Amino acid sequence: KLIEQHGYTCLKCGTPFEKIEEYNLMLKTSVGNNVTAYLRPETATTTYLLFNRLNQDARRQYPLKVFQYGKAYRNEISPRQQVLRMRAFEQFEIQLFIGKEQEMNFEEFEEIKNTKLPLLDWKSQESKRIIPSSISLEEAINTGILNKPAFAYCLFLGYYLISKLGFPEETIRFRQHSPTEMAHYADDAWDLEINTKQYGWVEICGIHDRTDYDLKRHGRFSNQNFEIPMGTDTNLKEIPQILEIAFGPDRIIYTLLETTFNVEDERIILKLNPQLAPNLVAVFPLVRIKKYCRIGKKVHKEYL
Repeated sequence: KLIEQHGYTCLKCGTPFEKIEEYNLMLKTSVGNNVTAYLRPETATTTYLLFNRLNQDARRQYPLKVFQYGKAYRNEISPRQQVLRMRAFEQFEIQLFIGKEQEMNFEEFEEIKNTKLPLLDWKSQESKRIIPSSISLEEAINTGILNKPAFAYCLFLGYYLISKLGFPEETIRFRQHSPTEMAHYADDAWDLEINTKQYGWVEICGIHDRTDYDLKRHGRFSNQNFEIPMGTDTNLKEIPQILEIAFGPDRIIYTLLETTFNVEDERIILKLNPQLAPNLVAVFPLVRIKKYCRIGKKVHKEYL
C-alpha cells in the first residue's frame, strides 16, 4: 500500500516495484495421483521425522549422534555464484540429540578444551572487525563467547574435519550470527567460512544450537510426545536438545580448489592434501624418444 501511495522505485534503475507476494522457499511438486508434495529444504528434516526409530535403535542412550548425507532443495530466487547458490545441492549433517544437563557437563569437551579456534563473535563484528581471534574453547566458555561445552565441541568437530582437508589456517574463521541475524529456531549459530579470492568469505558449514524447537514442532503437529529421561534423574523427562553441524560439500570442493590452486614460476599447481590426491606419484618422460618411454613404463610398472 505504501509503495502504491508514494510511487517508490528502484534506486538503481528507477523501475517501479512490483506487487509484494508471498514466496515459498520450498520446491513444490506432485507425487502419485497429483498429490501435492514438497522437496526437503534440508536433510535434517528426515532425521526429525525418524526420531522415534532413532530413539529405539540407540536404546534411549544419550547423547545420540546421527550422521546423514543427501540432497536438499530450495526455491532460490536467483541462483548464482557457480556452485555456491543452487536450487539442488548436497548436504552432510551431524545431529547431536542431548539433554540440557548433558550440554553443560559434556565429557568429550575436556579432551579438546585447550584447542584454539579462529572465532569472530558478533560483538567484534559490530566493531567492524573481520579478522578472527585465536581463542581456546575453554577461554571462550569462561568469557561467555560460548555458553555450552557440548556446543563448543561441535565447533571443534567442524574445524577438525575441515582442517584435515588441507585449507590454509589463515583462510578459516568462525563467524557468529548476531541476535538479529539468527534463525528463529536457534539459541546460538556460527558459520565456518573460507576466505576466497573471488567471493570473499564463503560459508561452507553452519553450526547451530537448535534447542528443542524441531521436536516440539514435530510433536505438536503429529500428536506425539517426545519427552524422555535425559539426565541423571530418570524420573525427570524432557524433549532432547539438538546441536547441528551442517556441511555443504559442493561449497567445500569449490573453496578447496580455489585455495589450493597456485601459480609458481608461471606454472599452475594444484597443492592438494596427499590424502585427497588421486595420484601421489607419476612418471613423465621428458622427451618423445622410444628408449626413454620404455624406461618410463618400466619404472611405472615396477614401482607404482
